Amino acid sequence: LGSSSGPKPASPQTGRDQPEPVVAINRNPWSQSIGISGRNGPECAGKMILVIIVATARELRRKSHFQRLAIATAALEFSRRKLIDEVSDELYGFKGEFIWPDGEPFDLPDIDDAFGGDGSFRWISDFIRFAEVAPYQHPQRRIIERLRMIDLYFRIAHPERARLIAE
Repeated sequence: LGSSSGPKPASPQTGRDQPEPVVAINRNPWSQSIGISGRNGPECAGKMILVIIVATARELRRKSHFQRLAIATAALEFSRRKLIDEVSDELYGFKGEFIWPDGEPFDLPDIDDAFGGDGSFRWISDFIRFAEVAPYQHPQRRIIERLRMIDLYFRIAHPERARLIAE
C-alpha cells in the first residue's frame, strides 16, 4: 500500500457501516423532490414520500413564467371544464406533500374558491391567449392561486414541462 508516512485509507466508523435511509429533498424550485423516510419517520419507514415544492408568488408573477405556463396549458388542448377537472384530480388525488420553498407545509385551497366561483371558468380562455401574445404586465395578485394550482398540476403530472416553465 504506501509508506508509513502517507495517508491511511478511511475505514467506516464503528456501528455506522450499515447504510441508512435518509430524507433527501431536492429544493430546486421546479422539480419534484423525493424523500425517503429515515430515523425521524418511523410511521413511513420504507415508503417513498413525494414532496412538491410550491412556486412562490414572485415566481408566478414573472411574465416569462406566466407565458410559459399559458403555453403548456394551451398544449394540453383541454376544454375549460376538463382542465379544471384534471387539475383537481391531480392535486386532490396527490399522495405526497406540498411544501413552500422554506419547508413549511402548503395547504391546497378549494379549487372553486381559487378560481373565483366562476363555474364557466372563462378566465382560462383569457389565460390561454397569452400562449401566443406576450403579457404586457405582470399577472395580478388576485390570480396567483389560480396560477399556483395550474403550476402544481404540471409539477405533478408533467414534471419535464414544469422544469421548462420555471426556467
